[in-house]
Amino acid sequence: RLAGAGLSDEQLAGIAGGIGSDVAFFVRGGTALGEGRGDQIRPLPDAREAWLVLVVPALAMKDKTRTMYGALTGADFSDGSRTAALAVTIESGSAIEDSMLRNVFERAAYETFEGLGGFRDWMLEAGARSVHLSGAGPALFALANGEPEARAIRGRMNRARRGERVYVVRTIPASEATLVWTT
Repeated sequence: RLAGAGLSDEQLAGIAGGIGSDVAFFVRGGTALGEGRGDQIRPLPDAREAWLVLVVPALAMKDKTRTMYGALTGADFSDGSRTAALAVTIESGSAIEDSMLRNVFERAAYETFEGLGGFRDWMLEAGARSVHLSGAGPALFALANGEPEARAIRGRMNRARRGERVYVVRTIPASEATLVWTT
């Protein structure tokens, strides 16, 4: 409702920051670098289109955000150099590679979500080169070399497990991500 209220992006980002640290990201949409607590958003050019296989396991957790942040240790954090390098890659228009992706919650998620490792193994057995955690989990994704490869991996994941959902998806530019604000 606030998107059509005539507020500036900065005003909307201020309100969003009061809702949650990373909510400000959704004010502009598109590719961005979240700094600070995640409430300081630096827009980046659209990342090059990528196709992914996304698995959303039916693994629920009470107080997930609090639990996941509580499970982090100092060893989970980095100096930020990989994130800075990823931002440079995006700004240059180069393709994102698996080795560039890191998620602070990865170790904690595999320790906290019982059975999550089995979903990672399932994706690898189906042909994923590498599997990454999305956000604080439990969703997982794998980069693919185009839509045909993503569909092939998804096709090999034909057995149902425990109510998970498996999707073939692509990244979208800001112009598509923000259509919800204009329609």
